Amino acid sequence: MKGVRELPMFRGYTVDMRLKEFRKVNKSGIKFIPFKSYEGDLLLGSYIKSLPRKKAIKVAIDAGVL
Repeated sequence: MKGVRELPMFRGYTVDMRLKEFRKVNKSGIKFIPFKSYEGDLLLGSYIKSLPRKKAIKVAIDAGVL
């Protein structure tokens, strides 16, 4: 299908740069963590540090960190 792509995963969370949130689906439901929350900020920092430098810079800019 055109325009469909798989979103990256980090620590069991789906990373959605467009909506600026982490999502985790389990049997009890869906957990949403916005990048601007305390927990989201910690996850986003760890996610960015785990990426290669060029990709990390792009993600940081897209997330509004830089």
